[in-house]
Amino acid sequence: MEKVIREIKDNSYRKILSEPELFCQFIRNFIPVELLKDIQPDDIQDHTERYLPLISGNRDTDVVKLINIPKREIFVIALVEAQTKVKFLMSLRILEYCVCIWKEWCKDCEKEKKGSTAAKGFLLPPVLPIVYYSGTGKWTAPVNFIDKIAYKDVFGKYIPNFCYEVVSLSGITIKELMELEDALSFILLMDKIKNPGKIKYILKQVDKAYIEKIKGKIPENLWELIYTVVTLFLMKLNVPKDEIETVTKHLTERKITEMFSLMETYDVQETRRIARQEGLQKGLQKGRQEGRQKGRQEGRQEGQMEGRKEECIQLVIKLIQKKIKKIPKSYEKKIKALSLDKLEQIVDSIFEIEQLSDLEPFL
Repeated sequence: MEKVIREIKDNSYRKILSEPELFCQFIRNFIPVELLKDIQPDDIQDHTERYLPLISGNRDTDVVKLINIPKREIFVIALVEAQTKVKFLMSLRILEYCVCIWKEWCKDCEKEKKGSTAAKGFLLPPVLPIVYYSGTGKWTAPVNFIDKIAYKDVFGKYIPNFCYEVVSLSGITIKELMELEDALSFILLMDKIKNPGKIKYILKQVDKAYIEKIKGKIPENLWELIYTVVTLFLMKLNVPKDEIETVTKHLTERKITEMFSLMETYDVQETRRIARQEGLQKGLQKGRQEGRQKGRQEGRQEGQMEGRKEECIQLVIKLIQKKIKKIPKSYEKKIKALSLDKLEQIVDSIFEIEQLSDLEPFL
């Protein structure tokens, strides 16, 4: 379950940056290109599904956007990779991306006007490669492609020479995030909490004035996304379901200060210890009834598994109700009959579930 939750957290970046307003905030706040400082949501077209299937491997965290620069008649393709670990061949991966994007761009231009790419004046659009790194350490991989090639001092002029931009969450201070006063800054602030022991340390630094300002600046359509992101964040910290509901209830009511106060005083480690002890006790009880060591081991495992499954069932229903509003009883019954693996798959795909028919592949 913990591995799946970690993957959910990573996958949420695609949904976050799929929102035009949040993507614009990301570019305006962190990318040092003056030409992009005034981009607006209407200037953004999502091309993620157009380009990512062309590239091998798991790309669930990546987004591709076409940015129209007003009054300039130019397009910039922004490619954003979300990473939680350092990837030392990232520059090669970026190069693969760029080549695929340009090849498809040429195909599209030829479909629109045959022979256009053969013209002397034909130019490819710039691709802006970005890595958003949310890991705890520094990004230590070379950002210049040429630095991954041997004998670059001898063959340098024959080697592609480009770099990608790294936006490292660990390098952005809480004060800098608060100065931004936008929805994305709130999400990234929450993302800074990497373990339960950091909750109080991080949240104590957040000014009440900042909280009041962002409450008025977050559009209504983004609150649901923020609710889901915070829920998944709490899952990653192994917060029990009932505690997640207590915390996120404040968020639903736009009571961010109260939510932070509850999180600060919440002893996650103690709750996790109690939860483990309860699961162990269930297993031991069943084991004692069977009277054999094997029974005790199996009972303990089954008790823990059943507890995890029941918690996951309730969480799935809660998240789906948040998106679809009302789940028919027949669907609830099917959800409760699913295996833990299937339930985890639903949580993993929660951002893609918009209507009841989207649940069918899992039922």
